[in-house]
Amino acid sequence: MIVMKTKNRVFALLLAVVILMSVLSGCASKPYVMVIDGMKVRQGTFAYYYGYSYAAYSSYGDSTVMYYALTNMCQHVAVYRLFDQYGLKLTEEDRQSVEDARAAKIESLGGQAGYAAFLKTIGLTDKLYREILTVAPMYNQLKDYLYGEGGSKYMSEEEVRQAYADLYVHEVHIFISTADVETVEDQDALYAKAEEAHARAIAGENFTDLILEYGDDVYMVEHPEDGYYLAQGDSGSDVIDEALFNLEIGEISDIVTVSNGFFIYKRLPVGEDYLDSVFADGAMYDSYISTELSYYIMDVMTDYDIEYLTAYYEVDFTTAAAAFAS
Repeated sequence: MIVMKTKNRVFALLLAVVILMSVLSGCASKPYVMVIDGMKVRQGTFAYYYGYSYAAYSSYGDSTVMYYALTNMCQHVAVYRLFDQYGLKLTEEDRQSVEDARAAKIESLGGQAGYAAFLKTIGLTDKLYREILTVAPMYNQLKDYLYGEGGSKYMSEEEVRQAYADLYVHEVHIFISTADVETVEDQDALYAKAEEAHARAIAGENFTDLILEYGDDVYMVEHPEDGYYLAQGDSGSDVIDEALFNLEIGEISDIVTVSNGFFIYKRLPVGEDYLDSVFADGAMYDSYISTELSYYIMDVMTDYDIEYLTAYYEVDFTTAAAAFAS
């Protein structure tokens, strides 16, 4: 009896393994749903990116979800294409990073059964999931190959610092608020006040003193020489952006009228101490290079043609979102 129980347990274990492996690999016949730049895309692979995008962006509507799903899928294709184009090869360390990421996913799902359910919900195979995980080390290799020292797109830290500085305007301003204005006369009086401050600034009076005398921006009044660093779009106003980014260093703007008041800007140079703080730990340099690579990949993707196959219209990809619900 003991022997038979042992045999039964062994058989049960083997059967469980067979069932698991059939779940992990049995979806290999899942159809292709599209062709991107000549590369066929399996249903499960696109469903993964769609499910991820659905879980993250469904509140913004179906068109936004599809935009991100297709963008991520095209990036997947582009990374594989470029990796092959430049003759790059995965290292043992790369392969191990994929296995580590897979193992971490299995652990987070409570074991092999949870992992199998995750794949099944999406329509993925274990092999296809590994291919998705492989994009990360490929991406890192591409970054080192193109943007690392000696690469065709290499940028030194000094070049990145300057490029970063060129993206930003360092400004101080006098802001006169019209938030509590109730009459046209009050509005006109405040504009006259802005004109007075502007005339004094143009005449060369100390801008810091004028901020303290006229300004309604509390932070600006408390830090009249520090000001703000703004990239294009940070202000939330096209009118402000146009005024700021057309100023030369040291130049004072005209009066800029917005819905809640009047601005008078002075542009300052981007401070080296500010740049030192931004680039202190190397994270900003790495982030900037990663962004440059993303732009490069996006440029490559713009030439891609997407052909939707019959199977694409027969699949409800939204079911994959359940795999990302947690």
